Amino acid sequence: MAYLSIRNVEITYKNHKTGKDFLALSGVSLDVEKGEFVTIVGPSGCGKSTLLLSIDGLLPHTGGEILIDGKPVTKPGKDRALVFQEFALLPWRTIEQNIWFGLELQGEKKEKLQSAADRFLKLTGLAQFKDHFPHQLSGGMRQRVGIARALAVDPDILLMDEPFGALDAQTREIMQNELLKIWDENRKTVFFVTHGIDESIYLADKIVVMSARPGTVKEIIDVKLPRPRGLEVKETTEYARLRRRIWELLQDEVTASAGWS
Repeated sequence: MAYLSIRNVEITYKNHKTGKDFLALSGVSLDVEKGEFVTIVGPSGCGKSTLLLSIDGLLPHTGGEILIDGKPVTKPGKDRALVFQEFALLPWRTIEQNIWFGLELQGEKKEKLQSAADRFLKLTGLAQFKDHFPHQLSGGMRQRVGIARALAVDPDILLMDEPFGALDAQTREIMQNELLKIWDENRKTVFFVTHGIDESIYLADKIVVMSARPGTVKEIIDVKLPRPRGLEVKETTEYARLRRRIWELLQDEVTASAGWS
């Protein structure tokens, strides 16, 4: 059995205004091996973030099952950590204190908090900013703090919901490279939601292309580009082929999602 197995998952919301059910995801199935970097790309409103929240256990699925190492997901657990698009840092805490916050909630002792903070401050290049506060850092640096905080609790699965979506184009490329360096050292299983075709290819071992709502898996694409990856990979024939294929899959879905069809 795969490390993470998603089997025929359906998620339905209740529309409180109309009282009717709203189908967000339908029949989603996917297998992920331990240590894989998976990106999820699809049109707005297709349920990408909904799937992420369900894997985390924050949102119950109304059909199917999600298994991690053979065990059903029914609630959040220490084996998963979530990184949001918003930086979600505590403004009154220093960078160091933000990084160890998750461990502090778990009741870990001060020695472990300090050890984890030191490690991930160094890993993310933030050691010299440990006594700064979030408002004193750039957007890219604040997102690094968010990633460091998630990694500090040592999850098996890192769930990332468009973490670079609010960054400018140049900072976004830098952060993609930084994330790959961090992932290469830790080899966590990563689920990364994005709207960007280029981002989905550059980061991934596997790309999940989703349809318009209700979200289904339209195609799963294995990415065979060599690692470690530099920007030069974007100039290769294989990269161009993948980009063209994903756009072909998404074009009709984006049109349908926007209501233009």
